[in-house]
Amino acid sequence: MNPPYVHVRLLSGEVVRLRAVPSTHGARFLRTYTDRPAWLGGTGSASVILFRHGCGEAPYAVPAVVARG
Repeated sequence: MNPPYVHVRLLSGEVVRLRAVPSTHGARFLRTYTDRPAWLGGTGSASVILFRHGCGEAPYAVPAVVARG
């Protein structure tokens, strides 16, 4: 099964389509948690999406690449 796509809406209103990459930090559980705040870092094939994971816990990192097409 392919990793999911993640659509990120930036503060500017622009939507960026990313594809999670195979990792121990998968993004499948996020299907039920839409419209949640996140931080986006990196560029192109070296991107990461950081989600708040819980009160006082480190953010949950999902490695991703910018999806083409």
